[in-house]
Amino acid sequence: MAPPLDMSSVPTMAPPETPQLDPPARIFGLRDAPCFYPTAEEFMEPLKFIESIRPEAEKAGICKIIPPESWKPTFALDTETFRFKTRIQKLNSMEGQTMTNLNYLDQLAKFHRQQGHPVQKIPQLDKRPIDLFRLRKQVAARGGYQKVTSGKKWAEIGRELDYTRKQCTSLSNALKTTYFKVILPYDIYLLKQGKTHEHTQQQDIKHSEPSSPSNSDRMSSEPLSVKKESNDGDSDICEICHKECDLDRMLICDGCELGYHTYCLSPPLQNIPKTDWYCSKCLVAGDDYGFEEGQEHSLNSFQQRCNTFKKTWFEKAGYADGQVPEDVVEREFWRLVENAHENVEVEYGTDLHSTLHGSGFPTLERHPIDKYSTHPANLNNIPFLPESLFCHIKTDILGMMVPWLHVGMCFSTFCWRNEDHYAYSIDYMHWGETRTWYGVPASDALKFEDTMRKAVPELFEQQPDLLFHLSTMLSPERLVANGVKVVALDQRPGQFVVTFPQAYHAGFNQGFNFTEAVNFAPPDWCYHGLECVQRYKDYRKHPVFSHDELIMTTALNDTSIATAHWLQEDMKSLLDRELSDRKNVLNQVPGIKTVIEEVDRPEEEVQCLHCNCSIYLSQVGCQCTSKVVCHDHISELCKCSPSERFLRLRYSEEQLKEITQRVIENAGIPDIWTDKYRKIMMETRTPSLKLLRSLLAEADRIPFPIKEAGRLRKFVNVANEWVEAATKVLVRKHHQGRRLVDRAQGSNGKRLEELQEMLLQVERLRFDCPEIRQLEESIEIMLDFQMDARSALQRPEHDVAECRELYEYGLSMNIVMDEIDELEVIVTDLTWAERVSSKGILQEDFLLICNFVDDAEKNGVSSSNPLLMEMIKKREAGLLWEEKAQEILSKNPIDLDELQAVIEDGRSFPVPKNVLSKAEQLHSKALELKKTADQLAKRSREPKYGDRPSVLDLKRLLKTADSMPIVIEHKEMLEQESKKFDDWLTACQQLLLSPTSKKQAGMELEGALDDLKQNVEACTAEEKAPLPIYCLCRSSESGMMVECDECHEWYHGPCVRVTKREATTKSNYICPVCNLSLVIKRDKPRPTLEELGKMSELAQSLLFFTPEVPLLESIVQTVMEFQKKVDQFLKRDIITEKDVLQVKAFLRKIEGLDIELAGEREVLRKHVLRLCPSSMP
Repeated sequence: MAPPLDMSSVPTMAPPETPQLDPPARIFGLRDAPCFYPTAEEFMEPLKFIESIRPEAEKAGICKIIPPESWKPTFALDTETFRFKTRIQKLNSMEGQTMTNLNYLDQLAKFHRQQGHPVQKIPQLDKRPIDLFRLRKQVAARGGYQKVTSGKKWAEIGRELDYTRKQCTSLSNALKTTYFKVILPYDIYLLKQGKTHEHTQQQDIKHSEPSSPSNSDRMSSEPLSVKKESNDGDSDICEICHKECDLDRMLICDGCELGYHTYCLSPPLQNIPKTDWYCSKCLVAGDDYGFEEGQEHSLNSFQQRCNTFKKTWFEKAGYADGQVPEDVVEREFWRLVENAHENVEVEYGTDLHSTLHGSGFPTLERHPIDKYSTHPANLNNIPFLPESLFCHIKTDILGMMVPWLHVGMCFSTFCWRNEDHYAYSIDYMHWGETRTWYGVPASDALKFEDTMRKAVPELFEQQPDLLFHLSTMLSPERLVANGVKVVALDQRPGQFVVTFPQAYHAGFNQGFNFTEAVNFAPPDWCYHGLECVQRYKDYRKHPVFSHDELIMTTALNDTSIATAHWLQEDMKSLLDRELSDRKNVLNQVPGIKTVIEEVDRPEEEVQCLHCNCSIYLSQVGCQCTSKVVCHDHISELCKCSPSERFLRLRYSEEQLKEITQRVIENAGIPDIWTDKYRKIMMETRTPSLKLLRSLLAEADRIPFPIKEAGRLRKFVNVANEWVEAATKVLVRKHHQGRRLVDRAQGSNGKRLEELQEMLLQVERLRFDCPEIRQLEESIEIMLDFQMDARSALQRPEHDVAECRELYEYGLSMNIVMDEIDELEVIVTDLTWAERVSSKGILQEDFLLICNFVDDAEKNGVSSSNPLLMEMIKKREAGLLWEEKAQEILSKNPIDLDELQAVIEDGRSFPVPKNVLSKAEQLHSKALELKKTADQLAKRSREPKYGDRPSVLDLKRLLKTADSMPIVIEHKEMLEQESKKFDDWLTACQQLLLSPTSKKQAGMELEGALDDLKQNVEACTAEEKAPLPIYCLCRSSESGMMVECDECHEWYHGPCVRVTKREATTKSNYICPVCNLSLVIKRDKPRPTLEELGKMSELAQSLLFFTPEVPLLESIVQTVMEFQKKVDQFLKRDIITEKDVLQVKAFLRKIEGLDIELAGEREVLRKHVLRLCPSSMP
């Protein structure tokens, strides 16, 4: 198993290609073959698409098809197991003239070697080999060796061979000597064999005999032309005497391996030659036209071989990376092909059977779930599509019905050819580098063949069927010069190339690639296929299949009309040819026995012994052999008596006629219908539409396009449209409960004049149907209605009931009539007026007015209606007022005088109530707000603080004023007072509230002042309460308490920061008043009396009342009185030990007070320290 091919190392998608109106010319001035781009839908029917492009594409012979972008089949071949053998191609041995040249050199070499004087090296001039073939042709063109020598034309020939005397001083002598020693002896030999050029004269022989080795027994000993019969390759029988004896004197030709007695040769040979020996036929024959077998490869190994070859070859031209432009490769290819002296060998994996190696496309057998295995463009499926006649061939034909695989390398070539049986071919490139194609259309095929024969007549003399060997190239330049149309194209991965019948094509690969090809045969191929059958017969080439059998199988298996339509001419031709051939046989062999066989024989048993053509329908045979012949070669069968011969038929004459007639009848079904159609149209002036529809339905059941059916379909479609239009008019519509506005919004009815025109139209169309008479009756009814409507409309006073009845009847007729329109206006106006009058006094409501106007417009009330005009006027006035009011309301600030004016104006006529209400409410609020602002401004000047308006009223007023687009007096002063209060409040909060307090965000200053007032009152009050008070906070007993061992005062644990655990574990406790070293921990710094006093003074300037101000004044007053009392105590002359309790009592109150009295506290602490030294341990 080989390494798999790395698919990323080969191109699998071609770059996008866009059509070019005028593409650049290629090498040799060739034009590109046409390129087509099917849609995804078209690509699902590839053979139908090819048929659609055939008129354009077959003019070029080949074309390229680029599939839609969605086409991405998987490469199904197993690259690990796939192995193939290549064929070796020598590039310069494929070009026609080069091949002729090389063949001639080979013949010369054989001739001189057989003489015993082998030519070791071709003579050279100017450091290059002399072109011996061209030299011979130039000498022959001038009359031969003697005439050239006597006319001293050797220098002239040298110039024709591109030599000059400057380069070659001994030019004439060198050419003359070369011709005399190398070419002339062979020409003399050919003349003796009757195969030389007409200008090799007898005098050339006579002149050369003294010095020519042609008289040697060895060379001149050739077979005598005594008998033309062959011994079928038996080397034990002499080809001259036809005797099987003296085998020790039998000389075997190393070419054809036939035997010759040495003594039968002329002149006889004395001894058996020790080197290769060739008979006269093989000596003048060229090399075999096939290609030698190469090595076995995997795709991986062949890729390495290809890439190495291309990279190495083009490195000399400066392309080190192997990326060579396509035109450079193309020019190099033709240079190598046409160079007889530069030998280049390449390998080509060509004609690989997909049945043995597998297909590059997925198949149902191996990939049943792959969607591309059943895709019509899969090359495995194309030959068997219904449009391809190959679906009727009973056996698979390799290369035609089963795809071939091709693995190419740089310069590998497929030579000029057209397909077997002139069939279509389609080639797909799975991946790899570009493949360049050349094509010649069928219209130039004969001109192409004539050019080939003129270019290389020697090859055609040796091998008349040269073009069947697929081994000859001829430059497009030579073809174009001879008037042959040649096109070219470049095939890339994912692209198809189609070749058309009888079109010649050739090409080469520009690098490593993988392609797959197969044939197909749509019906238009049949003519070309029959032409090819005759061509094969002329050249005695074996056909791939029987053309007549294919036609017969198709006739028997496919009975469709479409097939019969194209098949009938082929069947007629087949019948005529076959009956003529049988008659010819009967004329040649009167009374010959006729045998009919109803089973098919193998192909090899129905091929002519002489010309190899397929004779499926009839063969001439004999009792002496199993071989058969066609009617043209009866004499070639055997030498037996005519009575021994027989004519074997596959079908009798009656059967052939019956099959042909059945095909003709099938093909005639559309004609039968056409005759019936024409008869009906000719015999009946106004045929029934029902009959025509039936006739069309009958045509639709015939699976074949009929031209007349297309015309009938158009006619019936027009008639159906007329009937449909008439039916819409004839069908009465029910209008019970229908609003009048429904018709005002539009009608699809026709005018009376149009209906009358419809009658004229049907007279021109000339057909009959019941709707015509119904329409005539309807028109009469419409005319009567029109008269009644006009009468009602002409009355001075319109009767609503009468007009409504007429109007609704007119609507039921589903037509457009001026009288119906006038009735509609009257009925609509009167109906609307009734609805308006039913509302009575509410007509002064603006919204109702608008609704009435909208209703009138919707129902099509006449714009000249007086009531409607009045309402429209009121609506417009209301809308203008609304626009003005909205303009005033949108201002900021609003002018209250303007607002008052627009309100008064809106109360005088109907206006939008919502807008008027909005304006009135805004005006009322504005007046109220203005009044409130004036009152607040006035009361803020009251001398007594408690009589002033509250700050809450101030804030509420300002909030309301900010939300309204009006200007109020005193607003600036009020905003200043609001800000002054906010500043004072902020200062108080910063002084009295702890920054870390959880209540800071929502706690009001009033609450903090209430707490402070309670603290002040408790700590400064006289202690005459009925309940004893304790602690720094001077409150009654509560919770866990501790007693001071010094002063025996009780303290609340939280007040002196003593926990319950500490109280139980300590044996004694000294309070902060007795132990001055203890620091009382507080939650926040205490404000000083001076700070509170300052805030109280600032509050006196506030013009609006807030409860915090009286509280603050009360606190400051109480603390000042307490301070005064302490100061009076401290002003005594002497404070002794007996006063220590009073000192501690005052200190205890000051420590419990939430206001800092720093001076008094310090003085009292000093007295405690003085009177009780132990207070500071």
